[in-house]
Amino acid sequence: MSYRDCLRIEIELPVHIVSVANKREHWGARARRAQTHRRCALLVPKLAWRFPVEITLTRLGGRPMDDDNLVAAFKALRDGIAARLGLDDADPRLRWRYEQEPNPHDSVRVILEEMEAIRASGSAP
Repeated sequence: MSYRDCLRIEIELPVHIVSVANKREHWGARARRAQTHRRCALLVPKLAWRFPVEITLTRLGGRPMDDDNLVAAFKALRDGIAARLGLDDADPRLRWRYEQEPNPHDSVRVILEEMEAIRASGSAP
C-alpha cells in the first residue's frame, strides 16, 4: 500500500468553540469570532483529495455541549474548511462528523480522510 492509497490528515487548531445557540452578543463580536474560525481553517493542508472526504471536527474543551449546539458552534470553521478544499460545505462529496472530548485547553482536532481509505480499513458503515 502506498502513501497515496490512504490519505488521512489530523491537525489540531487553536480555536475556542463556544455555544452560540442562546448567546446574546453584539453582531460584531460574533462576526470576529467567525472570521477567526475561517482564518484558522487556512491551516488545513490543501492537497489533491480524492472525493468523497470525511471530515471529523472534535471540540476539545470544558463542559460538553448538546449535539445541536455543537453543530451550530462549528459552522464558521466548517465553512472555512470547505472553502479551503474548494467546495461548498453542503457539497455531497464532504461528509461531516462532530465529536467532543474533555480537555484542559480549548482547541479543535480536525481529521480529514478519504472515504476510499475508510472503506479499505473496514471502519465505514
